[in-house]
Parts: sequence; structure tokens; C-alpha cells
Amino acid sequence: MSSEFSIGELTQALEVSRSGYYAWAKRQDQPGPRGRQNAVLLTQIRCLHEEHQERYGSPRIFQTLRQRGIACGHNRVARLMKLEGLQARPKRPFRPRTTQAGSAPAPNLLAKAPAPQAPNQVLGGRYNLYLDPRRLALSGRD
Repeated sequence: MSSEFSIGELTQALEVSRSGYYAWAKRQDQPGPRGRQNAVLLTQIRCLHEEHQERYGSPRIFQTLRQRGIACGHNRVARLMKLEGLQARPKRPFRPRTTQAGSAPAPNLLAKAPAPQAPNQVLGGRYNLYLDPRRLALSGRD
């Protein structure tokens, strides 16, 4: 509203002293001691976060800061990380790899073999295929 009215009129309407307004305005330009501490702490948090490939969340960052002798609280670290948008990247889920990349699949020996004519006929050389009216079984031969 200072563009529409003079500072004197505004301070009089709000019942504050003109010098009090200017003191308040000057304080708004520079952060206080806590704000300066937060800025220093935030740079250390960013460094730790990047140092550990963005895998550390607030609990681990807090523990690391305490081990390095930096006095801070867990909630303070969590709040600063949230304000800055720093989050731990989630760990990839474990998926067992049963095949090797680039390897060809095993040949299908049963598809190339002729159709069985009788029970207990050997197919492919490695596997026995037992064809019985009551069951079908495939066993390996050592």
C-alpha cells in the first residue's frame, strides 16, 4: 500500500511509530542468527545428500551431522530438507536375475524330436518323456 499512501499516513493508521516501521523493514532484509545458522546447516545437508548419491534421508543425515560434531535436531534437519525438496531416493526393489544378459535361450529339443509312438520312449537324448494314460511326466537322465 506504500505506492498509494505515504509511509507517514500508513504508520499513523496502524498506530506504530515511523522509526519502528523502518527498524522492522531493515530487519526483514537480513536474516536473524537462526536464519543464518539454517543457511549454513542447509549447505552441509546438501553436501551430505549429494555425497551419498541422494540415498540418505533426514535420519541418516542427522546421524552423520551429529557424528561430525554439528549440533542440530532431527526435526530441524527434516524441516530444512522438506523446505528444500531433498528426499532420499528409494532403493530399487530386488529382482533376482535368472538369466545372463545377451545369452541365447536353450534349444527346444522336444519340438525337434519326432512324436512319441509308445510309452517310455526316449526323446532328445537327455530327457525321458513318460506317456501313460494316467499321467504325464518328464524326468532328467543323468
